[in-house]
Amino acid sequence: MIILKIIYLFLFSNIYSQIVNIEKFKTEKKAFEFFDKKFKDDLSESKIEKFLSEERAGKIKLVFGKYLASKEKDLNIIFSKCGFKLNSKECWYGALSEYSSHSKDHSTLLNMFKTLPCYSQKLTPSNFVNFCDHAVGHSMYAFYKHDLEKSVKGCKDFFPMSKNKKSCITGVLNHHFLVRECTLGDQRNGLKESYKCEGEMAYHCFKFKFNGCLEKIVGDNFAVDNVCQLKEELRNSCYKGMGASVYFKKFKNGLLSLKNVCSLNKASDMENCFLGFFDSMATDGVERKKLSNICNQLKNKKIYNFCLEKSN
Repeated sequence: MIILKIIYLFLFSNIYSQIVNIEKFKTEKKAFEFFDKKFKDDLSESKIEKFLSEERAGKIKLVFGKYLASKEKDLNIIFSKCGFKLNSKECWYGALSEYSSHSKDHSTLLNMFKTLPCYSQKLTPSNFVNFCDHAVGHSMYAFYKHDLEKSVKGCKDFFPMSKNKKSCITGVLNHHFLVRECTLGDQRNGLKESYKCEGEMAYHCFKFKFNGCLEKIVGDNFAVDNVCQLKEELRNSCYKGMGASVYFKKFKNGLLSLKNVCSLNKASDMENCFLGFFDSMATDGVERKKLSNICNQLKNKKIYNFCLEKSN
């Protein structure tokens, strides 16, 4: 009886926690009110670090970054409070987007980008600097008042190097799909909507689209096999993006588990879905160490080899 009670309390507390998270972020105003109560004017680095390390939802951390920028106007202090760890990056994204949304001078904004604290820090792992470029993309989208085309052009103009430019555009796309509501109608038409996923950015585009839509697709019992009805190259990017979103959503069990989403009828679709998951997990220095455990559970030899390659 006692054991059953403990299990019940554990399950209920988890469900209750999820409900609270959903409710408190229905609007930005509610989120800010929640943070006011949680932090009670104590926005110390230690308290923020604890919050960012314990909070798993990237969107919540991004909204917190906006909240922090509404309280503090000095970018150096904002970045210092967000920190310079892997769990800090969403805080940067939100803070910079909030900061930039109030900027009226384009040249001043560009000069600010060049002196961002995340560029002057010796970040590890080395690819962490890509998150700084990504943060600039979130900023561009806020500065251009959610105008997608202008924001993408802003990234292309600001970054002469292809690698930086791509990371910046992923920030634009990330923010774009964060503020848009997903409808199943969009999914049944191959995820087509205002911004076409195409070219070299197609994979990243689909990845961020799925981040907000995967629950609705699977929850509606809509066959995942039918989502990416596109030409071969785009179809590959689409299913790869789907796999990546499974990782970003941290769905490890149940309806949206990796196995449930990526077990597709067509072999190439299934391979691309798993590859997207492995790619995303491999970019996270902490999670990458766990990848070999996943590899050992795979029976499909080709997918196993994909996994092993990414884990090294």
